[in-house]
Amino acid sequence: MDKKHRESELEQGLIDHIQKFLLELGDGFAFVGRQYKIEVEGEDHLIDLLFYHLKLRCYFVIELKVTAFDSRDTGQMNFYLSAVDDLLRHPGDKIHQ
Repeated sequence: MDKKHRESELEQGLIDHIQKFLLELGDGFAFVGRQYKIEVEGEDHLIDLLFYHLKLRCYFVIELKVTAFDSRDTGQMNFYLSAVDDLLRHPGDKIHQ
């Protein structure tokens, strides 16, 4: 089974149990999207799972990985966080830290 297929299965499993997952995250989380598309400099990028926290007023990006952590993962996450801040954040929202 290839990596992409395993990540897709992991994502589907989370979506199948999204209500339970949201309850485990805690109060205030809202599900924004799965494979949420953002466009940066004419290129489409897909965020695995995107949430918004109503009380904290900020976005939460979840990038799923089924392999060991790699330093490139940090770069990818920082890219997504910056893109979400630039493209989705409203004036009253907090910036990621």
